[in-house]
Amino acid sequence: MIFTEQDLKKSFLLYREGFTYDDVMLYFKEKQPSLYDSEKIKVLIEAVTNHLMIDKKIFTSKYRGRYIIDARAIYYYLARTLTNKTLKSIGEAVNKDHATVLNGFNQLKDLIDIGDKDLKTKIEEIKALYYSYIDARVFDNKNKIDNALKSISYV
Repeated sequence: MIFTEQDLKKSFLLYREGFTYDDVMLYFKEKQPSLYDSEKIKVLIEAVTNHLMIDKKIFTSKYRGRYIIDARAIYYYLARTLTNKTLKSIGEAVNKDHATVLNGFNQLKDLIDIGDKDLKTKIEEIKALYYSYIDARVFDNKNKIDNALKSISYV
């Protein structure tokens, strides 16, 4: 990415105000800003647990109830299809290994291929919630940076 002198001044002021490198890079991206994959994983866990009304501690625990296992499988499937994260990093976010992630992903993919309409509907609802969370976080991040630039009287 090429920066103008104005952009460099803005980035310096943002660093001085305490914004991270990632925040500043998001601000300067030419296309629609988005979150990084590590943040997307956290947002996806939040979307799945909120939609299915599961406590995050239970979701990331060793609990093996059918409802929780199915919720994790949905998370594995969506994390695998919506991010570029590895199986290992997808699993680490919920304290599971890569083999568990692969098994859950494959089982859910088989159910989707068979044509489970309820499952497809649930996944689409979670995706919509996930995208709304992403949009809200990106918008909030951009507003924080814009407000910081206004507050430090950057002209």
